[in-house]
Amino acid sequence: MKPDVCIKTFQARTLAEALSRVRRELGPDAVILETKVTSASLVPWRGTRIHLTASSRSANNAMQETPASSLVEDPELAEKTDSSSNTIHAEAESLSPSPKPIPPVPAPLEWLPDSYLWVADQLRQTDLEPNVIRTWLHDAFAQLGSNVTDPWIIQAHLGQRISAALKVALPLEDWKTSRATVAVVGGSGQGKTSCIAKMAGMASLQCGLRPGILNCSNDGLQAKHSLARYCDLMDWGYEQVHAPKLALAAFERLNECDLILIDTPSCNPGEPEAIEDMQRMLESLAVSQTHWVASANLHPASFHRLQDWYQPLKPTHLLLTKLDESLGLSGLYTGLAHSHLPLGFASTGPGVPDDFLSLNPARVVTLLLGNPPATHSWQRSSIEVQSDTVRMSV
Repeated sequence: MKPDVCIKTFQARTLAEALSRVRRELGPDAVILETKVTSASLVPWRGTRIHLTASSRSANNAMQETPASSLVEDPELAEKTDSSSNTIHAEAESLSPSPKPIPPVPAPLEWLPDSYLWVADQLRQTDLEPNVIRTWLHDAFAQLGSNVTDPWIIQAHLGQRISAALKVALPLEDWKTSRATVAVVGGSGQGKTSCIAKMAGMASLQCGLRPGILNCSNDGLQAKHSLARYCDLMDWGYEQVHAPKLALAAFERLNECDLILIDTPSCNPGEPEAIEDMQRMLESLAVSQTHWVASANLHPASFHRLQDWYQPLKPTHLLLTKLDESLGLSGLYTGLAHSHLPLGFASTGPGVPDDFLSLNPARVVTLLLGNPPATHSWQRSSIEVQSDTVRMSV
């Protein structure tokens, strides 16, 4: 007798609700055949629907009701058949790729309270990846619960998470306590020479130091001329060399300066000899800080490749440029979160040194999360959220 086949698709708002309907209609032994998540609305997380296709046990075990031995009358023939079948299955398994694990169904955001969804809308206006937003908000909900109606509290929690994930160092502290030698390294077009001028301006105006600049870069003549003229105007030390082997003599002529800044030649990927020459130069000058200059517009994958490329130069800090051309640090967050380099400075425009920031945890949080919620949109409460690394008054 042909067994009954019962295959049915169930729709629900959540996975738990869909599974409950499957067990109720098809029994506890039902088998899940397919799981899909679709969006029934223009707002992705508000219109998410779970689609489960399942079948009853009778349909899946139909072929198991008739024993294989009953199909073969001769025992010897049955043994040969079993052995050949096992051989065929073994060969098929060796030739076929291993099955890929089925990814878990992403947890939707639709069931979160409105305060969480409001924060999600704000984060979606940045370049943060959707899975990062989803992970952040589910973690916040697990920690804070459903009674939080003020998005300021949620953003403060996210700020603490960011501060724990990203490393931040303050290069200025070392400049104030000892005579530092600072080098900037990176590829062409990343803004190294501009950052050198901004570093010098910050050291002079904020720390009261007299900087000296050693220009070894291979940038255009206009950039070199502008930097030399600026140093002359500000009474800073300035030396320019055209080859790394001449850097030591020029470096010694800047001994009277309180801080020495070295603008290195551009070293792009695919130039191993240039990396080796620069490594020898930095070692001979006893550089105390090496800042890798990278654009905030980099894709995280490119960020990791470049970080590996400049690793022989032993960078101590990460200097981010072109933040005025990007949506803050959100697009680069996954790269920064897995980087071993601490954030030091950030360039936000052409102004010297006004558009140059010494990063701290609070500034990093602002560059990732953007401005806090508008006061007229939510009823703010008089509480304070504090941690060892970030403090946000609500």
